[in-house]
Amino acid sequence: MKHIRSFFSLVSILLLAPVCLNRPLLAEEAAISQAQALSRAFEGVATKITPALVNIRAVTRATPVVKRGRSNGRGPALPPGLPAPFRDFFERFGDQLPFDDGGRAPSQGLGSGVIVDSKGHILTNNHVIAEADEVTVRLSDGRSFEAEVVGADSRTDLAVIKIDAPNITPAKLGDSDQLKIGEWVVAAGTPFGLENTITAGIVSAKGRSIMGGNAYEDFIQTDAAINPGNSGGPLADLSGAVVGINTAIFSRSGGYMGVGFAIPINLAKSIMASLIEDGKVTRGWLGVVIQELTDELAESFGYSSQKGAL
Repeated sequence: MKHIRSFFSLVSILLLAPVCLNRPLLAEEAAISQAQALSRAFEGVATKITPALVNIRAVTRATPVVKRGRSNGRGPALPPGLPAPFRDFFERFGDQLPFDDGGRAPSQGLGSGVIVDSKGHILTNNHVIAEADEVTVRLSDGRSFEAEVVGADSRTDLAVIKIDAPNITPAKLGDSDQLKIGEWVVAAGTPFGLENTITAGIVSAKGRSIMGGNAYEDFIQTDAAINPGNSGGPLADLSGAVVGINTAIFSRSGGYMGVGFAIPINLAKSIMASLIEDGKVTRGWLGVVIQELTDELAESFGYSSQKGAL
């Protein structure tokens, strides 16, 4: 019997050995399979969002302003200590001499945008096209078009521009209210002029206010790499639907530090509709503003309770 038991024990060990040896291999294969599935998901997002992604070049021309006169309300002040002959000359003839107040230097800005319909409307940030004299849009397929500014809203930092272009592919607009913290998202844009760049990260937080005192701030925070040039580009979920418009970063260096912000697409949709319809956003005003009662304010009003409204 002992020999029989030993025989069966040996057989069991031999049969179980391949299973035990294969467990690490199976775990490794499962991990690789999961990584490949995530990689394919990112590839799918890039394929869907890139055709709707645009590069925006905004040019501001120089505007030197020439005026006449001195600064008794009409021109520059005479410097103190000016020798008497020169002072007499400028006081007598200064209002006839031209001077240049500096005007505005020429500048060129780069940003991103996303095509939102087949009519050529493009959603971007207001700060990308603000004060621009010329706006040029370059599509992902290399075609370039002059764009007109349809409307802009500085309070939400959103703007709509339009191009007259055939065969364009608008993006699918999603529902930012359904975003979950920790969910994967993809940012697309033109960081530092590098067109059609895709980066990935997660939703770090929702409902962020980064400037303070603005009732229209409701930013999505993400660690997807956002850099200068990404402004106005789309933030998309893994289905390829746009859930936000990349707008700002927190940085001590001017570049990516893992903290970026996007305007929720649900807010952008309502602003966009007003801009396309009227060229502006009209808001009502109730005459009431809610403000947090801080310790400093309570002390200034002689108010001891921590409850109440101003």
